[in-house]
Amino acid sequence: MQFSPDGQRVATASEDGTAIIWDAVTGRAVTGTIRHESAVWVAQFSPDGKWLLTASSDKSARLCSACPGPAVPLQIQRGSPVQYAEFSPDAQWIVATSSES
Repeated sequence: MQFSPDGQRVATASEDGTAIIWDAVTGRAVTGTIRHESAVWVAQFSPDGKWLLTASSDKSARLCSACPGPAVPLQIQRGSPVQYAEFSPDAQWIVATSSES
């Protein structure tokens, strides 16, 4: 779970294979559900709050718009479960780690 940089939204990652962005005040979902095929370990906002990065045991990381409305995710596929993903401080880069050597 992570708060957005402005503190207005909360992103959750779940073992049911979903990530959701919630309004921090009302508790209502503000975007569609981001779906993976298995557990989502990380759901992280970009430093500007415009993007959400997820990492999953389904061997993928996804980058989706954190703004309301439909978004087509950019998917990064790995050979083993993606254990962690993070933005660089300037949001120009992302890193995704897996158990691959």
